[in-house]
Amino acid sequence: MKQPNFTYDKLIVDHELRAEFFAFIDDQRKLAIKHGFFDAAKIHAMNAKRMRDDLALYD
Repeated sequence: MKQPNFTYDKLIVDHELRAEFFAFIDDQRKLAIKHGFFDAAKIHAMNAKRMRDDLALYD
């Protein structure tokens, strides 16, 4: 079974992976805006903020 690239366990300890993950989310947000999916872009931004806040608890 294939393992996920991004998990909270991995993101907590690997800050480079964390940066890659948030870059991925930002790319998805930009793509949503480009194609007119503004609600999706807003949700991506809200989820990224929540995850950053959660992960900051482990720093």
